[in-house]
This record gives sequence, C-alpha cells and structure tokens, in this order.
Amino acid sequence: MSLLDLPNELLLAIKAHIAPTDLLTHVCFLQLCARTHACYEGAAAARGFWRALVRANGLGLNDFERDGERTWRRVGVKCAEHAWTCVDDACGVARLEENRKLIQEAAEQWPEWDCGEAVTPREAYNARGRVKASSLFGRLSFNSNFPHPLCEELQLSKQIKQCAFIRKDDLPGWSRADLLKKHPIALRSFAAFPFLTSFYVLSDQVSLLSHMQPENKLGITIHDYLTALAEILGKRMSSNQLDEFLEPMDDLPDGRKDLFPQTWAHRDILVVASKVGSWFQLMNWTGIDMIDRCEERGPCFVMRFDYKKLPEDVREHVDMYEDARPCTVVDDVPMP
Repeated sequence: MSLLDLPNELLLAIKAHIAPTDLLTHVCFLQLCARTHACYEGAAAARGFWRALVRANGLGLNDFERDGERTWRRVGVKCAEHAWTCVDDACGVARLEENRKLIQEAAEQWPEWDCGEAVTPREAYNARGRVKASSLFGRLSFNSNFPHPLCEELQLSKQIKQCAFIRKDDLPGWSRADLLKKHPIALRSFAAFPFLTSFYVLSDQVSLLSHMQPENKLGITIHDYLTALAEILGKRMSSNQLDEFLEPMDDLPDGRKDLFPQTWAHRDILVVASKVGSWFQLMNWTGIDMIDRCEERGPCFVMRFDYKKLPEDVREHVDMYEDARPCTVVDDVPMP
C-alpha cells in the first residue's frame, strides 16, 4: 500500500503531524495529489493556516498586497518552490532557516510577542527587548538602473526589483540571476525581528539616506525597506555632499586617507558619485543596526558601510554596475 492509497482520515492525520513551521513539507504534501491538496481546502483547512505558516518562516506581504489566505498560500507555494532550486545562501533554504532562528531569538526577548502580528512603535518603545535587523542587508547592492525618484510608490516597488541584487564578494558586479526579483524568499523576508510596523533610519555617511521611515502594518519586509530607499537612490548629490566624500577620512584601512584610487580624476569622481545610489557601489553596505527607539516613529536604525577596494580604472567600475555579467546559474526561477 502506498501513501496515496491511505484513507482521507489518515492523510489528514499526516498533515496534522507536519510541523506548523515546516513550509517546504506542507507545500510538498499540498502538491502531492488531488486528495492531499484537499486536506488544505474547505473545512479541512484551519482559518489563517497559510498566514501563520508563511509568517513563521519570516516571510511577509508587501504593502500593496491583500491580507487574505489566498494571497498567503500563493506566497508560501512560490517561496517553497523557489527554495527547492535556489542555491544562494542569502535566499533559499538558508534564508528560511535564519529567519526561523531570528524569530526564536526575538520570542525569547519579547515573551508577549506573537509572530502572527507586527510590533507597533509604541509597543517597541515600551518593551525592553532588542530588535535585530536581517543580515540580508549586508549582502545587498544596486546596479545603475536606479528608479526615477518621481515615480509613484507602486512603480518604485516594481523598479527596485530590477535594481537591487544580492552581492557576491568573490565576483564583481551583478548578473540577472542575482537580482532580487529572482529571489522571492529574500525579497519577502522581514527586515527586522520582531516584525515592525514602522521604524526610521539614519546614516552617518550619506545624509540623504537619513530620516527614511518604511511602514507596513503587517510587518516591514526587505521589499518595503528597499521601496522606501528607491525614492532616494536616483537623487543627485549636491556639491556640498560630494565634497564630504572628497575630504580625507580617518577610518580607512592601510593608512589610506582617500576613498577613491589616485588614478581617478576629480571629474570622474564627480560623475561616478553623482547619485545617492552610487555610494552603495563605491562602498560595501554592511547592514543596519538599532541604536535607539522612539515612541512615535519606532526603533531607530543606522545604516553601516565599509571600505571597498575600487579598481584603478574608473571605466571598469562603471561597467561593473551598468552591464550584467554572464549568468552562471539557472535564470528562470519562480518569481513572487
């Protein structure tokens, strides 16, 4: 007798014994056959099942999606299908495992928090627990297809997926397979743990990156954060802001004082560093860290950047972010 020969009652019993956080097994069981699929339909499916399952894996909806079971199931299935094929350690199974670990750590610091809900600014202000940002921020960068700063928010949310990519430190530039639109698990992962409805961001190095405030009543995701950032990336730096980066710096390695190679002419620097998004290409974004909390706006995070060795030829740097390098992995994975 095979699994498919079992009566419906036993199939329901098997489903009931799958861990409530095991997204991949639930989706596998859902897609096994019509009878196992029926275990997730109608009266057999608990209300809010997919919402709870997807959120327990640290995945959310963006601010434009409807908070309904059909949406949550679609997201869960797409992300599970992607996890079976994605080998990038910033996405796939590795990201799901890290998300679950961060949820567990947050639950220990926030005993009253339920991952089915997001923490409001007032709740975060009154609580003693610390908020931890996703490590994924330290793996992100942007190509030169910066969204137009005057676009509506919905368009920004679409365009940023063509611009943001998962950075690989051992490979220069980006490929189409690195784009976040190809990595729904990374894109939908929550930005902070516990999940937050609002927080604000500062930057010590790029003033235009300060005072961002992404919001999502279901919990801010990586996509929400990047959508808020998209409005700024294409903005031009003022001459005063550029001058700050041309001044000697004291925290660079090897006794260096200049961020740019000496082979770069001053006019080249003014062109290469002309937009806010350029600084994610000139430095490595290492993540965001919580530094304070505010009752009205929620926890405060600061963006961190680290020195990056730039090529001696400025044209090589420009090409690295304008043109995609050849893909080395399958490029047609499921999209969110």
